[in-house]
Amino acid sequence: MITRSALERFFSGIQAPQRLAKKLREQANIFLAEDFNCFDYLDTSEPGLSQISANLLRPDGSHGQGDVFLASFLALIGLTSRSPGPPPLVLAEEPTRFINRPRFIDIKIRWDDFSLGIENKLWAEDQDEQLADYVRDLERESQGRFLLVYLSGDGSDPDPNSISKELLSSLKEAGRIKVLSFPDVMFGWLDDCINRCQADRVRWFLRDFCRYLARTFPEWEGSRSVSAEDELIVDYALQNDEQLELSIAVGTRLHRIQERVITRFIATLKKRLMQELPGAVVVDESMLTEPLTKGAGLSLASPEWTGLYSISLESETRNASKMFFGIGKKHPEPGRQLGDLGDKLNLALGRGGTERSWEWWQYFAMPYLDWSSDKALLGMFRGEALDFVGQRMVQLFRITEAHLRERDQS
Repeated sequence: MITRSALERFFSGIQAPQRLAKKLREQANIFLAEDFNCFDYLDTSEPGLSQISANLLRPDGSHGQGDVFLASFLALIGLTSRSPGPPPLVLAEEPTRFINRPRFIDIKIRWDDFSLGIENKLWAEDQDEQLADYVRDLERESQGRFLLVYLSGDGSDPDPNSISKELLSSLKEAGRIKVLSFPDVMFGWLDDCINRCQADRVRWFLRDFCRYLARTFPEWEGSRSVSAEDELIVDYALQNDEQLELSIAVGTRLHRIQERVITRFIATLKKRLMQELPGAVVVDESMLTEPLTKGAGLSLASPEWTGLYSISLESETRNASKMFFGIGKKHPEPGRQLGDLGDKLNLALGRGGTERSWEWWQYFAMPYLDWSSDKALLGMFRGEALDFVGQRMVQLFRITEAHLRERDQS
């Protein structure tokens, strides 16, 4: 039975190896900078990752490795029977050309006699008829000589609304579509690219890509790495059966700890926002009740535009591992609805994006992009995150409110 006194002894005992591990890490970082990753400064949205992957796949890319990375990827997905000929054209966010409805395939690789489409579906939801449209476009472009690769976060099939189960099954049998796990493919591909690459600068970039993916997909078995800190804590847990039992008990309840930290933080943030924005009303606070659910958030609006827009922070993924904030549209439609507001926000808060459901949005910078990370949770628990997140939400609200007021008065 786990008692309070046993837990107190456990946490008291683990403090010494944890302090030692932290000291070792700080000293090592002077020379190794293990916490630095160039992907913290890059666009890691689905389109951003597609652009990065497409650049690596281009035989004439600035990486200087020719078709080595492309050949590795084709071998990994089982497409090795390409006949010699001119190098293919590799395109990112390529618009469809042979269907009436405008679509954008994440990556397209086009040979004279074959087309390969790649769709990354990590966080965004499948759109109605999306994959069926891709199939029609590829079929017409290549006269039936094509392959569509669908990379989902866990290797699951696309939504039936995107492509019917019957059509998906027939295309799989015909070898025209493959559904694979994004982590499986990307870790395998990048690992092979690192081994084949002859340029040190590119190898370091590929390693950072792997480390970013390991942080994004911590549950994937190939992403686990062991540090000195890990070893010290594990050794402590294995000293006796009581410490092992307590370690297991703490580990299995980490999601509850994360939930509690996030809900307390959101409650405090909501209180602060209501104090600094006295005219605002809360239109969504699902992060108080379901903080680890995809799409959970906190949204505020002015009574004058409650039915049109909201200022929101939201989780793009489950476990709150990819957090962003922005102006949500009540009635989604392509493009910007509010004129030059996006330019004003880009100037004040840094460059943001736009989507059907978002007038303007931006990922939180590290360490508050991933609310499942130790740094983010500690920042929320200590109150350090309150200024970082709160200031951005207040600034976003006030700039939007002023813009809408000016628009209504003109």
